[in-house]
Amino acid sequence: MSLTKEQKKALVMQWKNAAPELQKIKDKELSESVYDWRIVDALLEIGASSGKSLKTSGLVEMQRLFMLLREKQV
Repeated sequence: MSLTKEQKKALVMQWKNAAPELQKIKDKELSESVYDWRIVDALLEIGASSGKSLKTSGLVEMQRLFMLLREKQV
């Protein structure tokens, strides 16, 4: 299915208009959520247990992992 130029513009405008409302919803949900130290502790533990100090930027590391995944799929 291919969209016309007008349809593409309408879709872009729809997302531009929706973005602020979606951000408001996200902000409200975050501000009303209950802080659970167990969840935070678990997430910190995951990060600490990885035991790997990156010597590259996150983008470079992400590209490296994508390449490994691609090699497995071929």
